[in-house]
Amino acid sequence: MHLLGTLEAQLGNFSRAIELLEQAKLKKSHVWDTFFNLGNAYMEIGDYEKAILNYKKSLKLKPNDEVVHNNLGKALHQAKSFKEALKNFNIASHIFLFLLYILYGDFPLMFPSIFFLILP
Repeated sequence: MHLLGTLEAQLGNFSRAIELLEQAKLKKSHVWDTFFNLGNAYMEIGDYEKAILNYKKSLKLKPNDEVVHNNLGKALHQAKSFKEALKNFNIASHIFLFLLYILYGDFPLMFPSIFFLILP
């Protein structure tokens, strides 16, 4: 169900994707990307509250995923929860910077201006 729902979402069939992913969620409630893909599908149809709920469930299972934090920030922004949206955008950017550091070492020396935009 999960794979079929994901494929339906990629084809733009969001209502069908939601139906399949909701079924998958009942069978495998421990799979973070089922909740993530449900959040994405709900975002596409403009149901921001359900998108937020599913992104938050995804983060409970995979708390350090910068893409989920970023998407949650977008959903919260659409729902006019600006402070919480900003918090999630900041978390996403910090995780991303950490991953850059892991991959490239002393990258701040290569991109010093990035810190003025992101760090609090």
